[in-house]
Amino acid sequence: MGEAADRRMLDELFGRFGPVVVDADARRLGLPERLLCRATDNRVILRLSKSGFVTADRWAASDGWERFRLRSIAFGLTLAADTYLTEAAAQIIHRLPTLHEPPARPIALRPGSAHRGPDRTTFGRIRTGYLPPRFQVVRNRVRTVSLGYTAIDVARHTDPAEALAVLDQVLRRGVDRAELAHLVEHMAAYPGISVAAWAIMHGDPRAESLLESLGRLAFIESDEPPPLSNVWIDDGKRVARVDHLVPETGVVLEADGAVKVNDRPDASIVIENQVDRERFLRRLGYSVERYNYSIARSRRHEIVYRARRAGRERGDRPRPTNWTLEPPARLAGWWRGLTLPDELTARINSAVL
Repeated sequence: MGEAADRRMLDELFGRFGPVVVDADARRLGLPERLLCRATDNRVILRLSKSGFVTADRWAASDGWERFRLRSIAFGLTLAADTYLTEAAAQIIHRLPTLHEPPARPIALRPGSAHRGPDRTTFGRIRTGYLPPRFQVVRNRVRTVSLGYTAIDVARHTDPAEALAVLDQVLRRGVDRAELAHLVEHMAAYPGISVAAWAIMHGDPRAESLLESLGRLAFIESDEPPPLSNVWIDDGKRVARVDHLVPETGVVLEADGAVKVNDRPDASIVIENQVDRERFLRRLGYSVERYNYSIARSRRHEIVYRARRAGRERGDRPRPTNWTLEPPARLAGWWRGLTLPDELTARINSAVL
């Protein structure tokens, strides 16, 4: 059997089971027992765990966090039935935001006494702790802790910035704040749990991105009320949805992600629309300030400074009140009946415009 035949069988195997496969997957398809060994010897595939494999091409094309995700899946697929990925491994499996470099190895959790020491392996670490059945799920064929449990466990092991970004996202994705509080109550003696409790208190399901979460954090760190997230401004004819609004001062804050204009053939149009949008907001009496990731990551105090300065510059002018947290009624369902791509329909439904 030649390399071409091996390649066809590997294409079938990975096409059926995804980017990471295990020995058992090959057996399910009735493929030759030595197929994965031959492909590993030829560096066509790479071994990521005891019996988990990824194609060399996929590995070469992956960045640090994607490689960690693949390692986590490979580790998870070989775990015992009562063990679940947690911490950064669950974070990346659930596609939650990250602010740091990935750890060297994934970590998994087995229900049991937290006083028991962890089991260390070449490919990952297994610890024990509080994990009721309702916080156990399966994602990407892998057993992992639930979205809410992930947020708490990540918050315990990271800094407030990442903790808040993760909490904002899980709240936005429908996890109940009371469920998170339940976990904190039952993990009160766990190291780092105070960071998780703090993040639950300050989390905002209206924040849509890591950058917006960092913008909110700037105010929280300055002991000021955070701005409202993703507010609709309407003059009866035109509508704008802004990232943040400080309603007490009429200041709008916009978070500029790098993808907005970087390496885009229509960058000039994007900028022109941005200028026109700001002109519209200023005409309605709002002040507008912007910040980017660099500022939000390392100079957050500058966001608050800009907001205060803009508020002072408005002077005694009346604060605008033509804003709402929900889209204007006349916009509700305007796209229904139109034939639109699924992705655009989803964006409209979530009002990410």
